[in-house]
Amino acid sequence: MFQHILVPLDGSSLAEQAVPIAARIARKMHSSIVLLRVSSLNIEYGPYFSQAGLMRGAMIEDELARAQSYLENIAQSQLLAGIDTSIATVPGIPTISILSYVDANAIDLVIMGSHGWSGLKCWVLGSVTSHITRHCAAPVLVVREDQQLCQDESAPLRVLVALDGSPFAEAILEPAITLTSALVAPYQGTLHLTQLVQLPTCEDELIYMQTNLDLDEVRKATVLAAGQYLQAIVARLQDGLASQLKVNITWTTEECEDVATTLLQIAAHGDASGKDTGCNLLALTTHGRNFLQRWAVGSVADRVLHENQLPLLIIHPAHVSAEKKALV
Repeated sequence: MFQHILVPLDGSSLAEQAVPIAARIARKMHSSIVLLRVSSLNIEYGPYFSQAGLMRGAMIEDELARAQSYLENIAQSQLLAGIDTSIATVPGIPTISILSYVDANAIDLVIMGSHGWSGLKCWVLGSVTSHITRHCAAPVLVVREDQQLCQDESAPLRVLVALDGSPFAEAILEPAITLTSALVAPYQGTLHLTQLVQLPTCEDELIYMQTNLDLDEVRKATVLAAGQYLQAIVARLQDGLASQLKVNITWTTEECEDVATTLLQIAAHGDASGKDTGCNLLALTTHGRNFLQRWAVGSVADRVLHENQLPLLIIHPAHVSAEKKALV
């Protein structure tokens, strides 16, 4: 896993923060890295429409030449010394070009900033990153401004993994374990699994009353089932990949009214037990398939992407489907 890493760059310092993280992972996993620059030109031709084709062609060639030089400088830097590094420059729309490159080149990890600000404002306010996380066929690691991930390999790394009881949500486990190991090996990182149990709504309470169900007992049973589910996941991981890569696994369940808000609180400050002090990275799928799709359409992942200040590892269910088809 993570044999071919893609780092899209737009010339901003934020986007370049992905490079040292990619380098660390590549060295630990003997991966190759591709530095990609997408050149997008939006030209207002005015009264000179007849010359538009020539102007656009010349400007694209000039932009691609600058992009080539920019990427070569980074590829030849000491940071990437000894790593199999290649560069790619393509004209087009950043979102479409990045996703197409991933599909065409067997990329299995994309590392990029949460937003960039190129001269043409193509990546403004994270619009590119947000789109990539929703549609990319590979896991995406989103780095944050001024949030250097594991500058010191010996520093503790704690990764919060959000599960909802569905196989789709569990798809994040393998990439999260692999990433944790790659970032801190030979030291041991920790994967903290959490399943948040949403409190009953007013409508739920009415249904329970009408059916003579004990609401407190239902809540206790739901939390208990979530805990048993996580314990089974932990046992499976400890007998497999987590043991092989020397990653510690912990877990907790918690009731909440809002999944995204509670995830952000746990990531930043720890869970309600008070035993933990927060995490360095958050990992989840774009949506789950449980609780009547209360996590549907990636709403939780979208909110976490935009409101969370920590690095984020995210995977789209389409990636899971593709892997399953490949195994059949």
